[in-house]
Amino acid sequence: MCCLQLILATLFFSSLSACWNYDCMNPALKPGPLMISVSMPTTGSSSVPPVGSTVFMTFMQPTCATMSAIANTSSGTFVFNGNSAVILPQAAMTSLTVNAYAQQQCDDQYIAAVMKVQYTAPAALPPVVPATCPCWTIPTGANNTCQGIQLPIFLTTEVQPLTGLGVSYAQCIDPANWDAYTGMMAMSYCWRYSCLPPLFSSTRFNATITLDRWNIQRMPGSAVFNTTIKATNGVHLSIVGIPKSAADSNVSFDATGHVGNDINNIGNVTLPPSGLGNFTFTWTVPVGYDDLSASVEMKAYPGPPPPSPPPAPPGTVCACYPEPTNGVCPGGTTFTSVRVANNASIPAYLECIPEPQFDTIAQLFAFSLCYHWSCFPAAFQGQPFIISTHNITQLNVNLFPKVTTARVRVRHRKYSVNNTPRLTYVSRNADVRLEACTCQHLRHNQHG
Repeated sequence: MCCLQLILATLFFSSLSACWNYDCMNPALKPGPLMISVSMPTTGSSSVPPVGSTVFMTFMQPTCATMSAIANTSSGTFVFNGNSAVILPQAAMTSLTVNAYAQQQCDDQYIAAVMKVQYTAPAALPPVVPATCPCWTIPTGANNTCQGIQLPIFLTTEVQPLTGLGVSYAQCIDPANWDAYTGMMAMSYCWRYSCLPPLFSSTRFNATITLDRWNIQRMPGSAVFNTTIKATNGVHLSIVGIPKSAADSNVSFDATGHVGNDINNIGNVTLPPSGLGNFTFTWTVPVGYDDLSASVEMKAYPGPPPPSPPPAPPGTVCACYPEPTNGVCPGGTTFTSVRVANNASIPAYLECIPEPQFDTIAQLFAFSLCYHWSCFPAAFQGQPFIISTHNITQLNVNLFPKVTTARVRVRHRKYSVNNTPRLTYVSRNADVRLEACTCQHLRHNQHG
């Protein structure tokens, strides 16, 4: 028997291969058999598996050769058997030798050995990724009343074959809104099994909400909307609009998410001539779809501008805002306090201005107002005054993104007005305070 030994001064390996050919050897080694030995020192190597590790050794060899591997440690040696798992002893590995015995005429062949350390779970697992869908609050009372702007959505499971019964549930979610200035109506809903009764995680269910508030009824009749539904593969969303006039037909459209295409372009949707009385949205969720959402967006094509504001006083461009009635502002408006800047003895004047709003789709918060001396008491004439709007929490203000830098742009007439927007975070609820101060009392009939 002839022996060929290769000494490799390398670090610990994860794989090794070698080949031989009689034409490359000393003629005395022909025709074999051969003993091929590859020895690698591992002392000091950072890639050596730690003691006690479980490793898998795999040999790849021709039929005319047989392989083995021997590990040397400070406490002795142990043998790797091919295609098997071995637990390293509690002693450092100093070297590893891979041997191959090639029979006679076993020429022009190769061998390979692969060693892989079994993965060991860490003692402390990484934290579980938090859910993206909140647990919506539950309506209260027999009328399913929700707090703030939220409205109830009703969930029902399929009827179970054995019991002939299903499960119903209700949640309070954020409603859709029609924004007359951006021309968009958007509605979305998300769900999470851990927030629902157990049966919802093991059967298909429907979630349905009917909306007629928050400007839905102000969507213009006969308007054409470019409509898109976004849904995960298998989730179905259907929408039905009931017209204000019984003489008009309903408007309806739906879509199901597909693999590789969760955006469904519905195309043009035309509203009834009389406009909408309400929209009904229904989500159908298959089994196994946890912590997901589906949405619909309707974008109006450019049309005529919004209706003009009420007439302004003669010779002015700014209309007077309504005053509170019995201490209450009309719907869609909020209190504004106007006071003379340099005379605290003059009582403040209260008026009702349109509520500011944070657009969650466009990620834009906008606020503006105009003012005119003729709208204020006589004591305000020719005086610098301060307009303050405090504690604005309605219309999505509490949905400002957290830990986000926003660009603030303030516009007003030059040299006449100082604007001071102030955003205050109280726990998780946002409170917005807006102030405008006229610094030159000669300026009036302005918009900022």
